[in-house]
Amino acid sequence: MIGPAVFALLHNNTLVRGLVDSRITPGIIPQDQPTPCIWFGTDRIKLLPVRNPMGCFRGTLEVGFEVAEDSYDQLELLDKAIRAVLDNFSGISVGARLTIEPGQQTPDDFNEQTRLLNRALEFEITGQTI
Repeated sequence: MIGPAVFALLHNNTLVRGLVDSRITPGIIPQDQPTPCIWFGTDRIKLLPVRNPMGCFRGTLEVGFEVAEDSYDQLELLDKAIRAVLDNFSGISVGARLTIEPGQQTPDDFNEQTRLLNRALEFEITGQTI
C-alpha cells in the first residue's frame, strides 16, 4: 500500500539516488549490503476505519540509513537529502495521495559488529489510496 509510494519518492530523487544508487530497501537491510544505504519501515502505518472504499491510512514512517564508520559527513548528507524529499511532502506517488509531516531524528547508533553508523528519521504520514 504505502511501501511502493515511499520507495518511488526516495528512488526518483536524483540527490538520494546519487548518494545510495538503488540501495533502498523496505524492512531490514541485508547484512552484506554495501553502504551507504537506506531502509524504510511501514509497519507502524495503519488503515483507518473510514467508509472510503479506497482506503485511508495514518501512522509513523521510519526511514533509516547506514554509512561506514568514518563517514559521518555522509550520514549528514543522507539526512538532508531524505528530509528534502519527505519533510512536508504533500502530493501523489504510485497510487497514493500523501501528506508527510517533518521528520524527527532518533539517536545515532554505531554497530560495533558491522562497524556502521546509522540513523533513523520518523515521519508522521497520512494518506489515501487512489
